[in-house]
Amino acid sequence: AGLIAHLGTGYGTLAAPSIVRATMILRAQSVAQGHSGIARPALQAYLDVLRTGLVPAVPSIGSVGASGDLTPLAHIARVVTGEGRVYTPDGPTPARAVLDRHGLQPYPLNDRDALALVNGTNFLTAYAALALQRTRRLIARAEQLTGWLYRLLGCPTQALDDRLHAARGHAGQRASAAAIRTERARGPIAEANRPLQEIYSIRCAPQVLGSCRDQVSYAARLIETEMNGVTDNPLTFPDSAGDGATPCVLHGGNFQ
Repeated sequence: AGLIAHLGTGYGTLAAPSIVRATMILRAQSVAQGHSGIARPALQAYLDVLRTGLVPAVPSIGSVGASGDLTPLAHIARVVTGEGRVYTPDGPTPARAVLDRHGLQPYPLNDRDALALVNGTNFLTAYAALALQRTRRLIARAEQLTGWLYRLLGCPTQALDDRLHAARGHAGQRASAAAIRTERARGPIAEANRPLQEIYSIRCAPQVLGSCRDQVSYAARLIETEMNGVTDNPLTFPDSAGDGATPCVLHGGNFQ
């Protein structure tokens, strides 16, 4: 209790519920891999809070990325113990009362369990993962709008021909051109006397949006690796002595 109590600081506006819920899911994913040294009942208590839909009240500023996201994760862990606060329609409310309403009992975390729940980079990763998804949606909408322009203005389709984009070779560019072609073909096409070459904002859309696609693909590889990785410290591994009973504890800096 003392370990997470002294980390229950921070200030500023509260993090969005979507960020907090994503953080909890990612933390559960991390400790469930068995390297964080958490006891099964402690993880179950954490999952019980997650399954109820409760959202711990977490300040957005405080020790983010400093040896892990200690302060945000501590605010979440304190709800498991019946401390801390939870989002409600009436504003942040003491966690113990909310747990009672959901039939949950506070769980007394020991030092090892507490460390396993507060030591990682899941708060940062939640922001990155949700930003990635928003970016994917924005690119898709931009491609759809470009396709609408092609259709409504009666633009020629030479600039969308896959042969043209394959000649350059960028996968994102080809994918964007295909998405714009698909949207252009969804409805009737206006008759118009258009110039041989459209303005850049229409003609070069696959090149511009395609480069965004390629950057998102790169970011996705990094973020998905981080989402599925273990970022706390130390980490435990089994059977270091070959007797099946002696754990190996490795101290490092995966939170960096």
